[in-house]
Amino acid sequence: MNATFCNQSGAKYLIESREGKRGGYVVTRLSTGKKETVSANLIAKTSARLDAGEQIPFRDINYTVAVEQAVVFILIDEIHINPFERVYTKR
Repeated sequence: MNATFCNQSGAKYLIESREGKRGGYVVTRLSTGKKETVSANLIAKTSARLDAGEQIPFRDINYTVAVEQAVVFILIDEIHINPFERVYTKR
């Protein structure tokens, strides 16, 4: 997967699949060029938390904004974003 997306505040990111055994993704902030790693394990754990009915507060997936935004982008088909209560829930 190679995709570009924007978060709610308009920051642009590039997400790319990571090659190799570990998988996962690399997300790059386009404004600074800074790269962060998003592990396949973090995506799986977040999906399991949603499946269990957990309400995940913003910044509780990961304290790094870029990583959290990448996880939300990857799981967009199964995640509901509630900006008023600032939580993620299962769609």
